[in-house]
Amino acid sequence: ELQTARERGTRVTTLLDLWLHETTAELVIGVTGTKGKSSTSLLIAALLTATGRPTEVGGNIGRPIIDLPPDPVVVVEVSSYQAADVSMSPQIGVLTNLGVDHLPWHGSAEAYRRDKLHLFTHPQLQHLVIGQYDDALRAELSDLPGRHHFVGPNGVNAHDGALWRGSQLLTPLAGTELAAPHMARNLATAVTAAELALGRPLTSEEI
Repeated sequence: ELQTARERGTRVTTLLDLWLHETTAELVIGVTGTKGKSSTSLLIAALLTATGRPTEVGGNIGRPIIDLPPDPVVVVEVSSYQAADVSMSPQIGVLTNLGVDHLPWHGSAEAYRRDKLHLFTHPQLQHLVIGQYDDALRAELSDLPGRHHFVGPNGVNAHDGALWRGSQLLTPLAGTELAAPHMARNLATAVTAAELALGRPLTSEEI
């Protein structure tokens, strides 16, 4: 039915798209990806809150987007369905990883990936944080606006049971729920996004 409506020229949108155009928040961080959206969204909000920056989180997780107060920073978890129809990007985008999911709704792997990345195609995007690095994905993202920040050896990264900035130890993770490789990567992604929001590095104590 949606496809038929589009073919007839009907504009189909989402509550998220309407909210993006109307929000008075100073900064919106939009988080999407095949896996890790919720964890990464919550980690970003926790990190920013720890620095004293008022931050709300919602969207596809927790409270609906229209129930969030207009705090200076809003972290929004975005599903592939929501991303497909936005006509405005957040200032900071976060892509945890990009695989394939929800094929019955999107129709193909190519459409799924295109719909996911649609969140980041509009000129409001200033920074895009990517938690997964490979040459194929880098090429796929090359035409998207904003500065691209890949989690990895040259920035914040996680390995050997700890979180690092390059070769500088930020905090050990062993014995915590963040020690699992996928959670450690989500934390590195969240730290990178939080630092862009703050305009400065986080300290080890804040993390």
